[in-house]
Amino acid sequence: MSNSGFEKYSFSYKIGLMPVSSSRVNFETDSLSEEAGSKDVKEFIKEKIEEFSEKSESSVYNAKVVDLSTVNISERTISFTLYSMEELPILGRSVRLLSQLVLEEQYFQNLLVKKKLFKTFIPIESKGNDSKKKIVDVSLVSDTDLVKGLVDILVLPEYAISSEIRGAVEQMKVLAAESGLIAISTKEE
Repeated sequence: MSNSGFEKYSFSYKIGLMPVSSSRVNFETDSLSEEAGSKDVKEFIKEKIEEFSEKSESSVYNAKVVDLSTVNISERTISFTLYSMEELPILGRSVRLLSQLVLEEQYFQNLLVKKKLFKTFIPIESKGNDSKKKIVDVSLVSDTDLVKGLVDILVLPEYAISSEIRGAVEQMKVLAAESGLIAISTKEE
């Protein structure tokens, strides 16, 4: 993915948003109220992301812009890449204006919990049980599920492990070594 047009920005962040409310919503298929012209929620969100990007880009304090080609809206999540001139210490605050813009619609007002609309997370793409790629919050993956997945891989015959899974395991080894979780013994020659 090229970041063409975003060179003037010093920082980029992948941002995921998920409603704090546990209410059943589907951003992909729900429609707004009749007063709103029965517009699709997904289209409304895209319009508000564009408006957010335009307004944020002209900010005097810290200009920000959304790479609109990265916007992904699924059943309960919204994700995109946000570029900014300055470092963003708190990602949730950086998209507060977006929350204000979507709250113009009653659909989103119904999702407020203690004056909070979205939970911010770092999105990852994951294949679900149906092999469709989904945007998920990695913090929702339990440690137990991770260990179980690794054990399941260990009991598979070598030929049954795909190169994608083998690469993921190698990345986990690198992360574990870099974080000091495991010690790597070096063989002296």
